Amino acid sequence: TDQASERVAAGQDAQALAQLGRIRQAINQATRQVRASIHQLLDGTPREQRLSDQLHAAVAEFEERYQLAIQWQAEDGAWTDTPREVTEQVLNVTREALENACRHAGARSIGVHLGRANGHRFVKIADDGRGFDPAALSGGSPGHFGLLIMAARAAHIGGELCVDSAPGAGTCVTLNVPATETRP
Repeated sequence: TDQASERVAAGQDAQALAQLGRIRQAINQATRQVRASIHQLLDGTPREQRLSDQLHAAVAEFEERYQLAIQWQAEDGAWTDTPREVTEQVLNVTREALENACRHAGARSIGVHLGRANGHRFVKIADDGRGFDPAALSGGSPGHFGLLIMAARAAHIGGELCVDSAPGAGTCVTLNVPATETRP
């Protein structure tokens, strides 16, 4: 909003209006996400959908919203009997990675892979977008908390977030959770 105010003061009304439109979209999206999180917290009924079904629905939502075909791959039985808290964190990390790929990376191709390997369950989100230097954002640059929040979500469920990216080389975000992890 400070930048929009500066643009108005500089007589750049069209740019300020465009920026305010983007701000409104971000606030609306954040409001929807907060409401969904509150609803999930208040909803005491167990989830009936499997994690893979929920992730597939999230992928379809992003495909529709951004008019983009996302390659989806889910290995049978890779994430069975997933506790609700783990499911929610995996969904949130995946959604954040997809949002970054769609909105910020300018990706034309995105793949989501849900699987199991080397004693871990994983979800991998890879894109062909503009990429970035993960080290530059690891300290939580002002306004850039997404990676820190995703890493905290991963740690909360006993997992680890791996980010492989470089400017001009796309991004691969992998959430690894020990297969034996059964925390509620």
